[in-house]
Amino acid sequence: ESILSIFLVIMPFLNFIIANSEILYFGYYVELFKLFIFCGLIILSILYFIHVILSKKFSIKLNTVIFFKISLVFAITFHYQHLVFFLQKLNISYVNPNYLSFILIVGFAVYIIFNNKKKFLDFFKIFISIIFIFTCLQLLVTFYSTNSKKYAPQINNFNMSDYQKNSQQNIYYIIVDAATNMSQFKKFYDLNDDYFSNFINQLNDYQILDNTFSTGKKTSVSLYSVFQLEFNKEFYNINDHQLYPNALRKEISSNLNLFKLLKQKNYNFSWVTNNFINCSLVDFEKCHIKKKEFLNFYLATQFLQQSFVYDVIHKIKPDFYGKSWYKKNDAIKNFIKNFDIKKIENNNNFIFIHHMMPHEPFVYNKKCNYKYFKTSLDNLEKYKEGYFNSYNCMLRRILEFDEYIKKYDPDAHVLIQGDHGINFSSTNFESNIINKNLTIYKINENCIRKDEKIDNSNVEMLKFILKCNFNE
Repeated sequence: ESILSIFLVIMPFLNFIIANSEILYFGYYVELFKLFIFCGLIILSILYFIHVILSKKFSIKLNTVIFFKISLVFAITFHYQHLVFFLQKLNISYVNPNYLSFILIVGFAVYIIFNNKKKFLDFFKIFISIIFIFTCLQLLVTFYSTNSKKYAPQINNFNMSDYQKNSQQNIYYIIVDAATNMSQFKKFYDLNDDYFSNFINQLNDYQILDNTFSTGKKTSVSLYSVFQLEFNKEFYNINDHQLYPNALRKEISSNLNLFKLLKQKNYNFSWVTNNFINCSLVDFEKCHIKKKEFLNFYLATQFLQQSFVYDVIHKIKPDFYGKSWYKKNDAIKNFIKNFDIKKIENNNNFIFIHHMMPHEPFVYNKKCNYKYFKTSLDNLEKYKEGYFNSYNCMLRRILEFDEYIKKYDPDAHVLIQGDHGINFSSTNFESNIINKNLTIYKINENCIRKDEKIDNSNVEMLKFILKCNFNE
């Protein structure tokens, strides 16, 4: 009973690892272990509380059988989403699947705790033993399949001689996640041609392009291509452990062409991340803002989403998650807020800011105040409203960043890009509309980009900025 109880407690963590094996690595396992300890302490507290109640009210003593029952309830709780999905498939229209799932789990928990029939308990012990064996086998198969997948091909045709000068200008590379270009944005919302005129006039030192495209339809491939300074179709087939953001781990990033170039030029790389991509879990030394959390909020919420705890917290405090996203996803604001002139005064910095706008979750209105748009592509109009507000907030943040640049780092090179665009059609994801991305850049006057028809991919645009910096 004790061994099975321990397995039941760790089973939700094992299932989470199996489901997310391709994106997990050492940093995440450390966070999962901390989360396991945290949950363990909560379970022990609950057990003590139950022990007090049972012993006083029902004269039942806490023993291995009770511990087994509590552990079983804990494990079943983390199958809440599976139960919700099953009930949704049944199309039960007269009751909310979430509420029904919650009631079923609570009812089952009460039944288990007060049912002392030996045959009942023996059945669950045999059943759990079988699940234990299959989970262990699945874990082994998952690790084998993950580690046997194709690894990133080496890019050997990158020419370092194209970057000859040892320049002393800072480079700011800002990703505005899922930002389509301005022409496509105006088409989406049927806007006037002069909709962006005020924004463009304020950014008079910048070039804004409408003919650029991203090399990938998803962030992991698009940004891996950027850091490799080359695109290869094979990137879509390789192990996710090798793609962005995992590619920025120390042992992998040293093989990326951008990092080889920055090392050769004695440039420092620093990274400002968001709620969904945390640099401290990838490579803490790369973090521009060096702050560690006791528990990683994103990983904890992803784990809790398996249970009804996530929904209960959201019901009690609707803004609990939204307010965290609001603060952590605003990477440009966080960079400006934590700005330290000493970090950039040597003018040999490549600063990468991953700004989680206008990508969902949509928690910003046009003026960048908090407003949570709970959306999905099932409600297209609401989704488009959230994207519209987030896009306009992104433009506001870009203007604020420009003010900072003019004041503290006027000679810096700046490239602002969407890692990809957006396609509001949930049935036509392969459309090239999603490759149309926003591109805004600022370079020194003596660096000229020829107006001929050349490759305008996100990769080539960054290479152009690097050439301006190192060849001007």
